[in-house]
Amino acid sequence: MSTDLLAFLTSTVFFVWSIRGFHHLNMHFGPRRDTKPLHARRIHETTLKRLAQTRSDIIFLSNCKKLDIVPKGLRVRNPLNHTSSKGYVSKAQRICDHAYLQLRNQALKAAYCKQSELSALRDESSSTLQNVITDVSPHEVFGALNACYRAHFRKCMQRKNDKLDRIRAEDRVLKHLDHTLAPTSNIILRRNRSRHTSTRQTNIANLSNYTLSNGEQRLLSRGLSFCPSRDLNPVGLCQDMEQYLRRIKLKEYFQNDDTNSSPKPH
Repeated sequence: MSTDLLAFLTSTVFFVWSIRGFHHLNMHFGPRRDTKPLHARRIHETTLKRLAQTRSDIIFLSNCKKLDIVPKGLRVRNPLNHTSSKGYVSKAQRICDHAYLQLRNQALKAAYCKQSELSALRDESSSTLQNVITDVSPHEVFGALNACYRAHFRKCMQRKNDKLDRIRAEDRVLKHLDHTLAPTSNIILRRNRSRHTSTRQTNIANLSNYTLSNGEQRLLSRGLSFCPSRDLNPVGLCQDMEQYLRRIKLKEYFQNDDTNSSPKPH
């Protein structure tokens, strides 16, 4: 009785395992029954997502280059950190600094090359998709795909901006900059977050015939800025401090005072 029951249970378990195994094979390795329009649409959508990712990488690396910072993945560790000779450690550190700057520039160049290749693939997949679409309007299909591209690009840029914020917070110079004293870095970080910002033109005095652009008006509306030198030596700091005090005096001189409308004497 026990032998028959054991044989029955064994056969039942083997049968159930066989069904689950075939179901797993059919679900993951079975052939896709996609039509030509659906297959072309998936290829075009994948190409657009790869293009959005590559463009976000280009913007991220360009912002890192403007702020003179390097992501962690491109940094080279100094192999002589634990040696006793300080001269060799400093020389090796300079070599490592130069190496990861070159790696960052090379990564940016490779991203531009990849963008050109993906742009060619996008044009090819777009023409293929346009030729096989018959049941719906091509305008609706490409509109939905462009919306998918924009959503994926915003998602990628959000991750890149958060990563740039973390790198900027870890930098020993940039983390001490106040928002009013570092408009350049803040403009870079906010460029892809809010493009339609209001510009106050009441505090801008244009005494020439030159027409200011929107970017110049936004920069001037934030006031005169002071950014410390990346090279922390006494000469550079004194020069920057002198320029900072000069700009403060100019800002106080050209400040618009409604209470006293008479011009200040020269």
